[in-house]
Amino acid sequence: MVCGYLVSYFRYAKPRGFRGDFYAAMYDPNWWDGQGIFYGPIFVFERWIVNSFPEVATVEFFAITSLMLIIACLLISIRIINAHGNLLIFCVGVWSCNTYLYYGFSVAANPEILELFFLLTMWYSLANRHFRLAYFVFTCAVLTKVAPLILAPLFLLFFSWSGIALSLFTALALLCLVSLGQNQNVLESLAQILSIRPVGPQPTSEQFLGLNNALSRLFGITDRSSFQSIETLSFVTLLVLYVWAILVLLSAFRMRTALEHREVVAYFFALFMTLLPLMHLGQTHRHTFIFLTPVFIAMKYLTLQIKDLSQQRKYSSTFNLIFLSYSFFSIYALDFYDFNDLRGLPFLSEFKSSLVMLTEPSWVNIFLFLIVLRFGNKVMNLKVNSFLPRNSAELATKTL
Repeated sequence: MVCGYLVSYFRYAKPRGFRGDFYAAMYDPNWWDGQGIFYGPIFVFERWIVNSFPEVATVEFFAITSLMLIIACLLISIRIINAHGNLLIFCVGVWSCNTYLYYGFSVAANPEILELFFLLTMWYSLANRHFRLAYFVFTCAVLTKVAPLILAPLFLLFFSWSGIALSLFTALALLCLVSLGQNQNVLESLAQILSIRPVGPQPTSEQFLGLNNALSRLFGITDRSSFQSIETLSFVTLLVLYVWAILVLLSAFRMRTALEHREVVAYFFALFMTLLPLMHLGQTHRHTFIFLTPVFIAMKYLTLQIKDLSQQRKYSSTFNLIFLSYSFFSIYALDFYDFNDLRGLPFLSEFKSSLVMLTEPSWVNIFLFLIVLRFGNKVMNLKVNSFLPRNSAELATKTL
């Protein structure tokens, strides 16, 4: 792990000065002039620190902070699953062999790493029934960048009026504070946080890795006039996956007494986290895929709870292979291949370009989501129709 970050620093970070989205947004006035809200209130608070202490709050400072947060995330994940022995080795291995974390450090991806820290703390809090703390850190994650809002359905299973009250108070307090500091009213701040900045497909850039870009490259589409159909297909696909996840979550209501609390938390945290990189839509970048890291930890923990050893080995091997694909298969495409060479080349039109397309992280991400769904169905008996009344489920079965 230490060697990995040293290589990442000397090979990538130092030569380009940790430049990436964070550097541009925080230090380049052409990106953001410091007025209004960019990303969320917590990013604005960091900008205030930069303005007040420019000699200290450099991009290197935030990179070091990001590295410390990555280590903290590792320790939290170990604590959540009470990792020891082989499970501890696996946990450390996932965090040490994750190339997306190294990349995130090299571009000082502070907002995403901060979100990851808040979300892992949320998992820890839910697992230990500290529901108010879970609501609080979830609110902090959403106020860092709004994308983690997609995890909100989790709280249907762990509902707490006091947690909701604390979330609302936290959000309102931070909104009032940031609005006061930015000299605007609260409604303006809220509108700026919730505003979605659409980014169309940019298939010739390896910096844009969302599903809309993966589909554009798959079909060899570079003409902007054809992007509307790709955007529609991408949106519908993600909507179906998200609704599917929510239906599976609803199915857990009928089985709550039959399922162990920590396993329920781990499973649904993993299920919705698999969607988080994709739900960044056109803003999905390489470092966005760091959110898949705890998914492998959660699924390893759940796999070890399977009593059937053959089934346990099957799922363990499957998730190990997916992790290797996720972490390493895209390195050639993202670090060495020129995406301009894909221009106008649909899938299967040329062998090398087709292999590059297959290694895109979005496809591995979707495959991981489907395997997690299958795990819930086959191992935890979470079936979409199980939350329906029994006669409705029987009628649906007979119809099929």
